[in-house]
This record gives sequence, C-alpha cells and structure tokens, in this order.
Amino acid sequence: MTAYRLEMDPPLSTPTRQTSDDNHALEYLKHHGRANQRLASLEEDFTHTKLEEEKLKATIEALEKEKSEMNAKVALMERNDLYDLLEAKMEGFLIANQPGTWRFQKPQPHHHQKMGGDPPR
Repeated sequence: MTAYRLEMDPPLSTPTRQTSDDNHALEYLKHHGRANQRLASLEEDFTHTKLEEEKLKATIEALEKEKSEMNAKVALMERNDLYDLLEAKMEGFLIANQPGTWRFQKPQPHHHQKMGGDPPR
C-alpha cells in the first residue's frame, strides 16, 4: 500500500498543476484575508462612528433643551422687567397726581388758555 501511494504522489521538487492551483488558492486566501481584515476594520469604524453619532445626537438634544429652558427664563425675566417698569410708571403717575406735589405733575394750562383768550403781549 505504501508503494502504491509513492507512485501516485508526484515528487515535491517537480511543479505540477496542483501546486500551481495551490499557489493560486493561497494568493486568493491571502487577498481575501486582507479584504476581510479591511472589512472588519471598516465595520469597526462604522460602529464607532454610529456610537459617536448617537453621542452627538444626545448632546444636541440636551443643548436644545437647555436653550429652551434659557429662553423661557429670559422671557420670564423680560416680563418681570416690564412689570417692574410698568409698576414704576404707575407709582410715578400716582405720585404726580397727588394733591400738593409739584414733581411729575402734568403741565397745567396757562390762565389765558383756560379763558380762551389770546396770550398776553
């Protein structure tokens, strides 16, 4: 059985079609091995990019929420400032219309304007 096997196996030093096919297969595997490594690297990059994208989306949502809260605070402050201003004007108006005060009073018409006559010359 061993002798038969020796006859069937070609010598190792003689190139044959099988060796050529093996070399092609080896090159094919090397090429696809590199391609598979590159694909794995790209998949890893893609996964990392997706994670970064999710982090950025979360950051954007948090910033938009913060912006909305700040806008609400600013609107409240502006409204409070308007109320304070209105309140101060109302106080000034009330002070101006108290009897016996001269500050902030509305200008009084001159005597001749009350009577309908011409101004003195």
